[in-house]
Amino acid sequence: MNKLIIKDKKGILFSATLKIIISVLCIILLIYLTVKVFGLFQKQEEIEKANIALASIVEKVNIVNNGESEYQRVIIFPPNEWFLKSYGNYAAPENFCKFDKNCLCICEEYDCSGTNLVCQDFNEFDVEVVGLYQQIKSGSSGTGGRGFTSIEVSENKLLQFTSSSIELEILKEDEIIKIRERIVEEQNA
Repeated sequence: MNKLIIKDKKGILFSATLKIIISVLCIILLIYLTVKVFGLFQKQEEIEKANIALASIVEKVNIVNNGESEYQRVIIFPPNEWFLKSYGNYAAPENFCKFDKNCLCICEEYDCSGTNLVCQDFNEFDVEVVGLYQQIKSGSSGTGGRGFTSIEVSENKLLQFTSSSIELEILKEDEIIKIRERIVEEQNA
C-alpha cells in the first residue's frame, strides 16, 4: 500500500510541475505577443506623424514655388530621431519617387534604407534639404585594443529631428527650394 502512495505522489508532483511549466511558457508567450502588437501600433503612429509632417512641408514648399511668398515657416511634429532627406537626379530610395527628378522623404534611418519612410516627389522644380548632420563613430584603432571616437559633421541634404517639434524655413535660392531648420539665436542684453 505504501508503494502505491509513493508512486501516486510522484505522478501528482510530475503533473503539477508540468502544469506550472506550461503556465509560465504561456505567460511568456502572451507578454511577447503584447509587446509585438504594441510595437506595431507605435510604428503606425510614427508613420502617421511622418505623413502629417511631410504634408505640412509640401504645402509650404508649393506656396514658395508658386511665388505666393518668398519665405515660409512651418512647425512640424515629426517622429523623434527620424530624418528629413532630399534626393535629386532620380536617386530616390527604392520603390519611392521612381520616375521623378526630386524626392523629399521622412525616414527612420539616416540613409532611408528601411521600410519606415514616407516620400513626396517633385518633378517640376528642385527641392533640397540643407542641414548639418552629426555622426558619431566608435571603433578600435588596432593598437592595444584602445578605442576611438570620432565625430563627423557634414553639410548635406539631411536633417535629423532631435525633438518632438521643429520649426523649418522654406525659401527659394537660385531656383532651388531650400528647407532648413530655423535656429533662433539668443541676443544678449
